[in-house]
Amino acid sequence: MKKAMMLLVCIFMFHFVSITPVAAKETTLNLKEKGKVVDMFTLECTQSDLIEAVNILPWATASFDWDISSGKVKKGGTGFSLETNETVSINATFSPKNADIDFGLIAPDGNFYYLSGSNGNFNRTIRVNQGGYYYFAVRNNSDKTVKVMGFVYY
Repeated sequence: MKKAMMLLVCIFMFHFVSITPVAAKETTLNLKEKGKVVDMFTLECTQSDLIEAVNILPWATASFDWDISSGKVKKGGTGFSLETNETVSINATFSPKNADIDFGLIAPDGNFYYLSGSNGNFNRTIRVNQGGYYYFAVRNNSDKTVKVMGFVYY
């Protein structure tokens, strides 16, 4: 299964760049229920004006395979248009499993709305509360480089 996943990820691999970190709002949400759709306005949020883009093609499904340095953020360079109440599902794995990683969306308001991964996995669906262009992004809060890979469905 892992080899099949790696093959799929390699097929859809894109070029990416590292960018500077942004300050995070420090609050905690208890959102551990798997499979539950999370409304975007309930997510953690931080300003994203320092984040530079990398290319992801505008498909209904996009893959990512990124090495993210400590304290860095990566985002897809191509936004995708969403209407109010549409959802984005993110299914990812990361290594090392104990890394402090945030997955989320940069909204039209310029803020990064995110949830944290745990135990090397992230599988959540986010419902947006406003129409516009969104960007998928991942932030590494760990003190080591982290390998993240997976799919974004929108």
